[in-house]
Amino acid sequence: MSRGTLKRIRSACEALGLEDGVAERLDSYALLVVKWGQRVNLVGRPELEFVREQLILGSLQLLACGELKPESGRLVDIGSGAGIPAIPLAIVFPGLAVEAVERRRKRIAFMEHCRRELGLRNLTVSEQD
Repeated sequence: MSRGTLKRIRSACEALGLEDGVAERLDSYALLVVKWGQRVNLVGRPELEFVREQLILGSLQLLACGELKPESGRLVDIGSGAGIPAIPLAIVFPGLAVEAVERRRKRIAFMEHCRRELGLRNLTVSEQD
């Protein structure tokens, strides 16, 4: 398993001026996506490097423009699926109230598990069609 993508996540977090430990929390989330993805259809490819590269780094690209730096406020991710980008953004911005809206129970259960496991008090998961 390549560590190159994890190093790129760490470098991206550092370049964006994110707090220490954010890269590790993002990677913990990636590991949960892969673990649950073996049983529940969360993402197209539940492989660690794919999740790190396409989903985690992809979510961090939202921050690269420099416009998105909320200290507070609210973000709603409708059709959140596996929690992308809701969960990475909840990790990166602990002062931001993030709501992940999903209709599929298994994906809701996954996001609730992530909320508890990662201690994301700023994340709310809602079931809506």
